[in-house]
Parts: sequence; structure tokens; C-alpha cells
Amino acid sequence: MDPLGPKTFDPKEAIIHRLRFYASRSRPCIPDVGTVQFLKARFLPTHQLHLIAFQDTSGQTWRWQSFLTQREDGSWVIQTSGGNLETEQPSVPDDRPYVHLQGGQQIRMDGKGNVRMNFERVERC
Repeated sequence: MDPLGPKTFDPKEAIIHRLRFYASRSRPCIPDVGTVQFLKARFLPTHQLHLIAFQDTSGQTWRWQSFLTQREDGSWVIQTSGGNLETEQPSVPDDRPYVHLQGGQQIRMDGKGNVRMNFERVERC
């Protein structure tokens, strides 16, 4: 069994499984899974990006992004996820979820519609 959750064909369920995994590790917080709100999402045929909000067990509100990929068997797996306390969120457009990539990380689509992550360092002016 996958330590981050069982195989699922529902992307939202995959996100909940990931939050339960984080709760078991107490990092970066202990999410109260009962408070999860799915706020926004963007879809491609085999990829999804979700913006969610939840409270941790101390009552603080978090904003979280999860980027998922669909496997060949139709199940969903989280490629990357993360977030911050709601009070630490950068200003972004209200009409779409986003992924804040630090340290020069980039997500790009190749010519076949596959997502490729590039972790090369990018020099900034």
C-alpha cells in the first residue's frame, strides 16, 4: 500500500489522503480533515490543480495547492502539494489557483501534453 494513501480514482479523495498523511507526521501542521474546503480547480485531461483551505488542530486556517497527475489505470496521484497559513499567502488573481514555485522551479507542458518539472536554478535580475 502507498504510504500516502490507497489508490483512488477521485482526485479530491487523493488530496484528503495526503492531508491525513501530513497529519500523521505533524508537518507542517496537523490538518483537521473535517474542515477541508475545495475552493478552485483547473483541469487538463490528465492533470489537475486544486486550491483548498482547511484548519489545523490549533484553529489556524491554511491555503494549500495540490497538483495531481492521472495514471494510465485512471487513478490519481499527487505530484506536489504545499501551502502556507492564510495570513502568509501572496497576492494572486482571484479567478484561478496557483502554484508558488521557489528556487527557480518550473512546471512546463511538453509537446505531448505531459507535465515536466524543472528544478534548475534560475538567476534573477
